[in-house]
Amino acid sequence: MFRKSPALLICLCTLLLLGSAQGFIGRVRARRMAMSMLDPCEKAIWSCCQSTNSRSFVPVRCFELNGCYGLHWMGRKACSSGLMNAIKLMLKNNYSYTNSTSTLNSNRL
Repeated sequence: MFRKSPALLICLCTLLLLGSAQGFIGRVRARRMAMSMLDPCEKAIWSCCQSTNSRSFVPVRCFELNGCYGLHWMGRKACSSGLMNAIKLMLKNNYSYTNSTSTLNSNRL
């Protein structure tokens, strides 16, 4: 079948690739939206406290660059596992919400 119509094979492959690319783009967009729903200090904690080095020193400059001034007064508690887990849960909930909302919107089209 495909020997007679290589153009059909190319079209099918293109459609498959476009479909998976749209799914990937949708997930990236949902992750960005989930992150944008955090306040500046939550974003700073999530961004600055990911490394294991943050457990031995407070990433003061990183907090400031991310728009969260004064967080360093918490000391190492600013990067505590409790705060990180709370922010992780918020991101997960935000992602689920934005992902379901974008799915609903795309189904309306």
